[in-house]
Amino acid sequence: MSNFPVTWIVVADAGRSRMLSWTSAKGDLIELEDSVNPEARLPDAALTSDRSGSGTDAAGHGRHSMGHEHSAKQQQSEAFARTVAQRLLAGLNEHEYERLVLIAPPEFLGLLRATLDDQVCKCVAEVIGLDLTKASAREIRKRLPPPAALA
Repeated sequence: MSNFPVTWIVVADAGRSRMLSWTSAKGDLIELEDSVNPEARLPDAALTSDRSGSGTDAAGHGRHSMGHEHSAKQQQSEAFARTVAQRLLAGLNEHEYERLVLIAPPEFLGLLRATLDDQVCKCVAEVIGLDLTKASAREIRKRLPPPAALA
């Protein structure tokens, strides 16, 4: 395969994102970036500044606690997914890759896919629902499908 499209392999979870480049069907992966989301390791209590508010229900039946729609940890995960998605869009706009492989645990994969730009989505050739953020580039390479299987 002489015209192997530059493929970025994105390995991420709520706490870390790694971007690797795959430029040759028989070649190794080259680590480009390693970003950490330190807030992902903090407990919810450390991420919130105060308690939930309170309010009166519409029927006037008294006061009740108003919970957060999402936990602070969930909000941090969503923000990190948006950061990764923005980096992928920038990479696409700069013609740094032609094809993407996304590797993440299912929960974070859902957050990431929900934040991807439509043009970036068109570049996704494979999605793998695993947490490989701590794996070596060689281990990640072994988990990838054969190059011919990537559309």
